[in-house]
Amino acid sequence: MEYLGFIYGIFGVAAFISVISLGTRVSRLERRMRVREDRGNDLRTHLQKRIGERVRFSFYDDEEDIDIELYYTQSGYLEIMDVDETWVYIHGENGKRQMDKLLRISSIKGVETIADGE
Repeated sequence: MEYLGFIYGIFGVAAFISVISLGTRVSRLERRMRVREDRGNDLRTHLQKRIGERVRFSFYDDEEDIDIELYYTQSGYLEIMDVDETWVYIHGENGKRQMDKLLRISSIKGVETIADGE
């Protein structure tokens, strides 16, 4: 029976360590979201200036979009149609296939305008 107390003690210490690390994780996530929100305001105005242009998006590592990456590899293009507070409406064409999609501004890391011939 003493070994059960020893096992419970080990689990208790492990639980205590994981709870202590949660505070730093939460503060790190809050800091990351604050930076993205601040940057999102600047990016929103940048995107609004690019309405109607063909663009290439880059995303944060944790929020990549597979459909958009597939368009880039198949020589398609994406055009910004509309921008509001939190979303970007895009239209893409790739040969016979068309795509309309909403993207969260907070997931976009950067935007690059592309020429018509690229």
